Amino acid sequence: MEKLPSRMARLFEILLPRACVLCGRGLLEEADRRYPLCGRCEAGLPRIRGERCPVCGKPLISELGACMRCRDRMFSFDSAYPLWEYAGSIQDLLISYKIGGNRRLAAFFAGRVKDVLDDLHPGIPVVPVPFRRSKFRKAGWDQVEDIVRILERRGTAAVRCLERGEGASQKTLDYSARMSNLSGRIRPRPGSRVPERVVLLDDVLTTGATLSECARILRTGGARRVDAVVLAAD
Repeated sequence: MEKLPSRMARLFEILLPRACVLCGRGLLEEADRRYPLCGRCEAGLPRIRGERCPVCGKPLISELGACMRCRDRMFSFDSAYPLWEYAGSIQDLLISYKIGGNRRLAAFFAGRVKDVLDDLHPGIPVVPVPFRRSKFRKAGWDQVEDIVRILERRGTAAVRCLERGEGASQKTLDYSARMSNLSGRIRPRPGSRVPERVVLLDDVLTTGATLSECARILRTGGARRVDAVVLAAD
């Protein structure tokens, strides 16, 4: 006999049908999925294969060891691990989530992040990269925080020990300008305690400036090792 929650989910899909955000196919036959992404599109998401840079986690092209960009920069984090490259279907998925406001995708991203955390950093608490308050007021929600809350419900500890002051958007700035823009903007949250080892969580890694500044502040607060996991690397 079909379980009641499953029947209710199917009824909900009939009344308010969902569709996959990538291919547009209806999800009536996959009513038990918690996010609007069909199984076929999920299975086809491109993964980063081959050798990665041990610092930023981006795929290496022909380099041995660190990539050319990381050789010229000093980061405060020990390592970064992006789940995907910010391109193609992953870019479309993140745009739907961040800009389109499709918050149900948080469950999908949280599941993939949880897999990486359990594999690479088991038992290490997560520190979300803080959102700009003005951006939060405009959007009405924090994309990273939504993922962290789901991770907490699934057993991952989270420590919100950073806060962020106002500043210009980082999108159009290069690495040096981003670091200058962040100076003094990211700071410890009053009354918070920083664990000796943490994993920073953010959505997209571009130059690494934000992660590096967050890691620097965490180290001044007592962290001895700071790794990072991000959804995608641009």
